[in-house]
Amino acid sequence: MCMCRAQSGAAGEPITVQLKTVPAKTFLTHRQPIKTLDDVGPIEWTIVPRMKKLLKTLGYDPIPPIEFHVSFEGDNILDLDVARNAARWLEIAAAVNTPPEDPGKFQISHSGQYKCLSLAFKGSPLDSGEHWAKLYQEAKIRKFIASGENREIGLIRDGYDTATYVTELQLGVK
Repeated sequence: MCMCRAQSGAAGEPITVQLKTVPAKTFLTHRQPIKTLDDVGPIEWTIVPRMKKLLKTLGYDPIPPIEFHVSFEGDNILDLDVARNAARWLEIAAAVNTPPEDPGKFQISHSGQYKCLSLAFKGSPLDSGEHWAKLYQEAKIRKFIASGENREIGLIRDGYDTATYVTELQLGVK
């Protein structure tokens, strides 16, 4: 695992960028097309409560972190401004050990193992742009190629106080 220091987090704390390998997972998912990264918020506010309700019904307590996977048009996008308008698909997902027999309006998906640059920050997910920029910059410095596995994971998102939220960003790289 290689670590580099980014300048600071939303709360003024240092942020560590890590190179790591994410294991294969099975997910309960909702997938839909999007036109820009700005479309994610309104979809999240509708889908995540429904997903959490189903997970609770299935006996998941605590609810696993909700992940946001975004697919982009084109390969090797390492520029945040280009990525913002190249987003094509959003998948809202929760990792499950055993997929339900009847996922209702959701689907079951699987991801393979992949390598990524990762960082976690404290604060509002609306501030994720500056942190994505740090990951894109680090990928360019290390001469990585984007692999398309990009995730935003809500590690801590309790209540409405976004200052207490902790979000992990993963930029898939080769």
